[in-house]
Amino acid sequence: MKRLLNAVVIGVTAFAASTSWSDVSTSNQPASPEPVTDTPSKSTQGDESPSRDPFQPYGIGSGPDAKTPKPFWSYGDLTPAEQAVVDKGRDSARWPAIHDAYNTGVAELAQRAASAAAVSRLGVSDLALTGVVP
Repeated sequence: MKRLLNAVVIGVTAFAASTSWSDVSTSNQPASPEPVTDTPSKSTQGDESPSRDPFQPYGIGSGPDAKTPKPFWSYGDLTPAEQAVVDKGRDSARWPAIHDAYNTGVAELAQRAASAAAVSRLGVSDLALTGVVP
């Protein structure tokens, strides 16, 4: 049964390969040339978008005009509930603890990176095999 299945698979593969299509032309006619308009692809003058400096922040819009005399919000325009949400981000009493934790983590990662760079430079795959403790 296994031989019959293998023979069928080989037969189907051989048949599919022999009847496959290709894009090779069998006629002696040359291919038709592609049309060329002789005009370069350029945008119309004034349609170009100016490149933006990626390090500059986006603007918040245009200034006041007749339609919007006060287009920007200020803290005084917010409701008391919205002011409470804004004030929540102003509480900086817990910031030093967070900054110290990040500082400790960065120092540890820098030490690991320096030891990994030294290992790579020495060409040693594992410091534990050499008796050195990182």
